[in-house]
Parts: sequence; C-alpha cells; structure tokens
Amino acid sequence: GESSEDHNQVGSIFTSLHTDIADPAARLQAIHHSSLDAQRAGDASPLVDMLKLAGVFTPAITRPVANFWARNHLSSYLPVNISTVVSNVPGPDQPLYCSGARLMDYYGLGVLTPGVGLFHMVFSYCGKMTVSVLADRAMLPEPEHYKRCLEASLQALAAAVLPRTRRKAAPRKAQKKPARRRV
Repeated sequence: GESSEDHNQVGSIFTSLHTDIADPAARLQAIHHSSLDAQRAGDASPLVDMLKLAGVFTPAITRPVANFWARNHLSSYLPVNISTVVSNVPGPDQPLYCSGARLMDYYGLGVLTPGVGLFHMVFSYCGKMTVSVLADRAMLPEPEHYKRCLEASLQALAAAVLPRTRRKAAPRKAQKKPARRRV
C-alpha cells in the first residue's frame, strides 16, 4: 500500500480466500501466496495510480457516486465480483491509556457497499487479535451461525499452525552416573 499523509498504509488487493481447501494450514499458505501474487500484480497495474488519484477527491466524489449507485440499485445490474472484504489494521503493541484508564480492547468497523454484504475488520492490540464482522442480513440471514463457523475455523487454524504451549515433557531416562575414580 501507499503511505498517506498520516503515515497509514492504504491499499487494496483482490485475492482468493481458498475456501475450497479443507486443511487450515494449507488454506492459509495458499491465501498467503495468492495475496503476494495479487500484490505484485497490483503494484504493476495502472489502476493503482488511478486509485491514488481518486483518493485526492474522497469523499467529494465517492459519496455522490455511492449514493447514485445505491439509489439506482446498480449492483443488481452490475454485480460486484467480490464476496467479502477483509481489512487488516495492525494496532499498537503497547497498551493505550485515557485519563489513566487502560484501553482493554480495540475494535474496528467496516462499511458495507452496494453488492458487498460482508465485511471483516481484523485488528490487533497488545498481542491480541480481534475480528469484527459487519453483515447485511439480506445477504447473510443468519450472522450467529456464521460467527460460530468463523470461530470454529479460527480454532482449527490455531490448532494447525500454532505451537503447543503445554506439551508434557517426555519422561527422562535415568542417566548412569560415571563411576568414581580412586586415585
């Protein structure tokens, strides 16, 4: 992504989430490779320069365009080829305070756009990751079911890729002490 004036990295790529791969570790690796490929392809695309230019006019142009798009239901005529949005915002590693009170958790919020009914905001704070999900009930009628599926998937991924922290130490074999030498 490009650095903005406030030093945030801003950018977007289109990649597959490889939901066709059952093994969580293999799926994560495939997503990683697809993301790298998409990032390399995006860096070489003239669309990147156009998006940078569009950022200069935001929100003066984007708001009326989005309103026009929604008001005229253009997403039903020109469907967006996007299933969901996943936004990753790395947060601070150190705790934040306000008037002496420690900020306990940090949550993000995304925006649903016409034709895109599911938004994931992944945010980290002090070594903890949170995932906020925003869904359009017309596209995802049972968000609680989706939440349970997402939690199960994240648990399976953690079990597949994170080291076990509480492994039982293998019993040690008693070592023979060397015989004492008499001098």
